[in-house]
Amino acid sequence: MAVFGLPLKSSLDATNAASCALEITKQIALSNAESGAITPTRIAIGIHYGEVVQGDIGSDKQLEFTAIGDVVNLASRIEDYCRTIDAAILVTDEVIQALLKEGSLELAASFNDDGEHLIRGYEKPVHLFSVMRLP
Repeated sequence: MAVFGLPLKSSLDATNAASCALEITKQIALSNAESGAITPTRIAIGIHYGEVVQGDIGSDKQLEFTAIGDVVNLASRIEDYCRTIDAAILVTDEVIQALLKEGSLELAASFNDDGEHLIRGYEKPVHLFSVMRLP
């Protein structure tokens, strides 16, 4: 799990998350092309945007800083859903709206509108946007 905007929120958190995801998929595709592996490395990235609960969790012997909440849970479910539609990256409408608000219009346009999907554990459909796998 990667979290952008913790512990302090910035004005480009969605932009940084989406840019990072796109760069990861680009580098994986380059590595696959260079290696000529019979079974290429595949990746699935799910991104959601919103408020989370953040803090230290654990004991004195093993303390970790983490984020929890529905935003984190939905991002994880969306990452799982990438495999269902064979996408490298899936983001929610909240991410696209945040990208537009941050002024990252070109970045938002790099995602394809996939409409609404039923995600495991959620009653209402979630509007998703994707970047399909690169060869």
